[in-house]
Parts: sequence; C-alpha cells; structure tokens
Amino acid sequence: MILPASLPPIRISLQTKLVLSLLTVVLISGLGSLFVGQMVINHSIVHQAYGEAAQKLGVFSEAYDSRLYVKQRLIASLASYRDFQRTVGHRQRTQIFSALQGLGEPTLDVLNVTDAEGKVLVRARNLNDWGDSVADDIYVRAVLRDKRAVSGFDVMEAGALDKEDPALAARAAITLHSSHGVDNPPERETRGLVLKVAAPIWSNNTFVGVIYGVFLVNNDTSILDRAMTLLGDEQLGGKEVNSATVFLGGTRVSTSVRDERGDRAVGTRVSPEVFRKVFQEGQVWRDRANVIGRWVIAAYQPIKDIENHTIGILYTGLLEEKFERIVEGTNKSFLVMFVFTGLFSLFLAAYLVHHFIAPITALVKAAEDITNGDYRRVSIRTTDEMGYLGKVFNNMVDVLAEKDRKFMEDVEQRIARTEKLAVLGRLSSGIAHEINNPLTGVLAFTDVLLESLEGTEYEEDLKVIKAETLRCREIVRGMLNFARETQLEKTPANINRLIDEVLPIVRSHISFQNVKVELKLAHDLPNILVDVNQIKSVLSNLCVNAADAMPDGGTLIIVTRTATDGKFVHIQVSDTGVGIPEENLLKVFDPFFTTKETGKGTGLGLSVTYGIVKRHNGFINIKSKVGVGTRIDIHLPFNSEEHAHG
Repeated sequence: MILPASLPPIRISLQTKLVLSLLTVVLISGLGSLFVGQMVINHSIVHQAYGEAAQKLGVFSEAYDSRLYVKQRLIASLASYRDFQRTVGHRQRTQIFSALQGLGEPTLDVLNVTDAEGKVLVRARNLNDWGDSVADDIYVRAVLRDKRAVSGFDVMEAGALDKEDPALAARAAITLHSSHGVDNPPERETRGLVLKVAAPIWSNNTFVGVIYGVFLVNNDTSILDRAMTLLGDEQLGGKEVNSATVFLGGTRVSTSVRDERGDRAVGTRVSPEVFRKVFQEGQVWRDRANVIGRWVIAAYQPIKDIENHTIGILYTGLLEEKFERIVEGTNKSFLVMFVFTGLFSLFLAAYLVHHFIAPITALVKAAEDITNGDYRRVSIRTTDEMGYLGKVFNNMVDVLAEKDRKFMEDVEQRIARTEKLAVLGRLSSGIAHEINNPLTGVLAFTDVLLESLEGTEYEEDLKVIKAETLRCREIVRGMLNFARETQLEKTPANINRLIDEVLPIVRSHISFQNVKVELKLAHDLPNILVDVNQIKSVLSNLCVNAADAMPDGGTLIIVTRTATDGKFVHIQVSDTGVGIPEENLLKVFDPFFTTKETGKGTGLGLSVTYGIVKRHNGFINIKSKVGVGTRIDIHLPFNSEEHAHG
C-alpha cells in the first residue's frame, strides 16, 4: 500500500493573520451591531405601530364623542328656550312638535320629548304615537333621577326602533356573514347600536320633562368616514392602510374594512379571542390580528353605556405590510451599510497592517542576518512603540556584537589554554615519571645518611634535603594528578556529608584563625557517583584557597543545591577576600600559576581541581572582584557517565 506523501505545512504570514484578525473583529462586531440594530429597530417600529394604532383608536373614539357632544349641546340649547319650556310645561303637543321640526336636525334619527314622569309627549317622526312611558330607558331614567344631561352609546331593540320609525328598524337590520366569536348567534342582527343624548327641561325652576335624541350607528358611514379622513387615507398596493370598525356585541355594524368583493364587511364577526378579552373581560387589546384576510396591527377597546355595561367594541387597525416594508427597507439599508463598511475596513486593514508590518519585516530580516553573523542595524524612523523597538533592537545588536567579540576572544583563549594544558599535561606526565624514581632514591639515601650521621653537624642539612625532596615529590604527585594518571574510584556519596568531613580538617589550618564558615546546604541533595577522595581534595583546596585569600579574616560561604535543570549538583564556594584581578582570571587554572608568595603554593591546586571536575564530566567557573571576594561554582552530574561539559 502506498501511503500519501505528507503535505507541507501551510504558512500564513503575520500580515495575513493581522488582516484576518481585524476583519474577524469587524465582522463579529458588525454582525453583532447589525443583529442588535435590527432587533432594536424592529422592536421600535413594532412599538411605534402599536402606539400609532392606539393613537388612531383615540382619534376614532373622539370622533363619536364629538358627535355626542354636538348633539347634546343641540338638544340642551333647545331645552333652554323659555317658549319651548313653557309649551312642554303646558303639554302643548302641537307647539312642541313644531319646535322639534324647527330644530332642523336631520342626523338625529329619533327626537322625542317626555313629561316629568317619562311618558312620551311628542315623537318627532311619529306625532300620533304618544303617551307610552320610556322611563325604563337608562338615559331617560338617568335624567329623571339626576336632572342633568347625559350622553353615550346604547342598544335599542328592534321593537323600539320600529315604534319610532319602521324605516329605522329596517336600516338597523344586518345579515351576519360569520358566526365565530359568539355562541349560537342569530342569522340577523336586528338591534341597533345608537348614540343617545338626553337633557332635562325646566320651566320656572320646575322640572317638566326630558328631551332625548338617538343617532343610529348601524350601516351609517358619516361619522366613520369623517374619522377615516382624520386617520389618514394612505394606501398600499391598492389597500387602505388604516381601517376602523364599530361592533355591536361582536358584529360589525359600521366599518371601513372591505371584504373580498370590495364591499364594506358589515355583518362579519370579531375573532373569539378579541371578543373574550375586550367584550367579555372589558380589556383594551393591542396585537396583531387577521381582519378579513389581512394582517393588521390592531387596537380594540370596549364600548360601554352610561351604566358601564359593555355593549360593543371600537376598533382601528394599520396594515402590517406597511411596517414590514419599513423593516425590510431598514434591514436592507443596514445590510448595504455593513457591506460597505466591511469592504472599507478590508482595504483600510490591509493598508494599516502593511504599514505596521513593514518595521516588523525589517526586524525579522535583520534578525535572520544576525543568525548568519551579520550584525546589521535597522532604520525605523517612527516615534511610536515600533520606533522605540527599533532603538532597542539596535542596542541589542550592538551588545550582541560586543558579546560575540568577547566570546570569540574567550573561546580563543580557552582553546589556547586547553591546548596548553594538554601539552603541559603530557610534559608533566613525562617529567613526573622521570623525576619520581630519582626522588625515591634520594629520599632513601637521605634517610640512611640521617641514621648514620645523627647527632653530627650534618644532621640539619640532611633534614633540609629530606624536606625539600618531599616537597618535590608532592609537586610530582600534583603533576601526575593534573596529567590524569590516577584512576577514578567512583562510589555513591552525598556532597553535604563530604563537606562535613572536610571542614574539621581544614579548620585546623593556620589560615582559618579569623575565618567564619557559613553553610547553606540543601537538605534534599541526592547521592551522586564520585571519587570521594578526589572530591574531598577539591573541597579542601577550595576552602584553603578561600582562607588564604582572607589574611585579615572574613567569611567562607559554602552553598549546595540541585541545579535548575535537575541533572547536576551545584556547589558554590565563595569568600570575602582580596579577590583576583580580571586579567588573572583566565590564568588561575594554569599549572604553576599562583598569586601567593614564593614557597606558599605550588600553583597546582586549582589546576588539579579543574582536572578532577572535568574527569567527573562536570564544569567549573570562577568569578571574582578585587576587594569584594571570589566565587567558584562547580556542577557535578548525578550520573557522570552521561554528561560531558566543556
């Protein structure tokens, strides 16, 4: 089976990432703003639609209230005439009839006068029918009771309408086209919804009768059309935006709403929900409604008589399509603005990102050149953060160039020292072998001579010879150690324990008389594989050297810890002594180099220490400042077979 070759990783430039990031932010914020804006505007438009519907309902209601007010003022003015009052008081029917005819009010479908007990004196449309009592009429009864004018909506039964005028009853009759909204309604509505006004008649401060008038709303369009003019005659797609209706119970008795044939939808019914909320529960209702197949923003309020009984419903509505078009237009405007803003943001982001990326590109190119050894500075002339970054980068380049120069010098010096140490090691090894055997012979013969010449004048000279020969042998041993001739015998050991074993010995040294020893040993230091004797020699050499560097006293500080990489034990030996000049720091590990007085040191101590640490695959560093002190850091690996450091 042949496996498909792995595709190379797709690299996207920083400029592309920034442009995409900016566009993502713009897209998210733009879509969020578009979404929130649409919600807010749609809510605002819908809220405005409901508010407008409620306002128009108020205008529609006011149109009927105005008609009631005019009619009430009309009959009240007639009732205030003294001649009229006198004729009513004297029950002069002919004169009363003439006064009613002279009023000249054709829009009042009923205009009657009663006596003080509510019996009809005159019917303006039927002079011969009189003497019956209308005291049970709620408006007449209210005037009889309170002796003040009243006005409002009322319902007249078919018989009452026919008694006034048969033509009036015929005009009130409405054929029903739908039965929803009311349980088991009749096929025809014969009652009449009327505007009714009534006023008291006084004569010489005596209540003498009632004058009342009725305006039949059923199938009337005069008030409705005038109200529609006030509501506005706006059209949309050949349809009236505004609509209004007067309901008797749940039946339209006067409406501007038209059915599918274009006729006024008189006789259609209100929905069951609206009927229940408005008519039965007496609530004002505003919501979407389907009116004769058209969705409208509708407002309904109950019609009540003067006894607060709900007898009908007033309705106004606005075609929902109008607001849907407003919302659609607004959304399109938002979308166009969003697209335009997005394109503009794309070009602006590309330009700005390119402008911002140019200095970064220059820095990246300069950084690549630095990795190739070309310490090239950059030129960024802006005064913002990028300009400051350019200055910092140039300073870094200068520092790196200087450090590189010093590092190369240090490497050259270390290479030279390593080569020198190698040559000296080989030379020391050869010299040590050549000198070691003669020195052994010299010591043997010196011991023989001391025994033979004991007590003579030559005894002291022979002791001097023996002491110097022993010193030479120590030098030879140091040379052998430096040359790595001895074998390491590694065993697990704890550095803290080795320090505890070495300190009592070195403290007896004369140099430790005024030296304070401060230990900072890690308690969790692990055991490591070392040659115990050689590491003790390293610790002893470092402690003695530190004490020798503090002739007037001071503090020797020994610190142990696990290195940060977790693979080495870190030993730090520092003093507060005279310090080492900087020019001598690279020489301190050279064989036979010493800053001590002649006869007080061989110059092999640090060389041997260096060799022992290297043979353990560790590394050693020294830092010193004249007058402050010296610090030596040794790192020994946990497993000296796995690490080698130069």
